[in-house]
Amino acid sequence: MKRLFLFINFWLLAAGLVSGQNAKALLDEGLKRAQVGDLQNAIALFDQSLALNDDYPVRQSRGTARSLLKEYEAAIDDFTKAIQLNPKAKRSYLNRGIARKKLTDYDGALADFNAALKLDPRFTDALYNRGLLHELLNQRDKACADFKAAQAAGMALAEPKVTLCSEEPAPAPPNRQPLLRLGAVSTDPK
Repeated sequence: MKRLFLFINFWLLAAGLVSGQNAKALLDEGLKRAQVGDLQNAIALFDQSLALNDDYPVRQSRGTARSLLKEYEAAIDDFTKAIQLNPKAKRSYLNRGIARKKLTDYDGALADFNAALKLDPRFTDALYNRGLLHELLNQRDKACADFKAAQAAGMALAEPKVTLCSEEPAPAPPNRQPLLRLGAVSTDPK
C-alpha cells in the first residue's frame, strides 16, 4: 500500500511538472507567433497554456495580443488578472491604462498610470502615456510636466512633446461674426 501511495504521489508530481513544462512551451510558442503578427494563433496558444497553468506571463501576453487586436474589454480582463497574480506588475497597470483610455475610461486610465508610477516613479512609458491622457483632456500643464519627466528619465520619444510645451499655446481665434446668417444673404465678398 505504501508503494502505491508513493507511486501515485510521484505520478502526480511528474504530471504537474510536465503540465508546467507544457504550459511554458505553449507560452513560448505563443510569443513567437505574436512576434510575427499571428495574434489569433498566439491567443489560442495562450489559452491552452492558461488551461494548464494560470500565471502572470501568460495573462500579460494574452492581454497584449488582445489589445493589439483592439479587443480592449478582454485585454482589460487579462491585465486585471495579471495584476492580481503579480500586484507589482507595473507593465500590466500601464497596458490596462492604455486599454481603458481607448475605451474612453479616462478616470480608470489615470488611476492605472498613477498605480504604475507609484511602483516606479521613473517609468517613462507610464509618464508619457499619462502625459498623452492629460493632453487629450486639455490639461496642458500636467501633460507638459509628464513629458518633461519622461524625457528627463531618458525617453527620447518625449522630446517633440517637450519642444511643443516650450512654445506658447496658440491664441484662440477671435470670435468673428459669420459671413452668412440664417435668413440673410451677404453681399460682402470678404
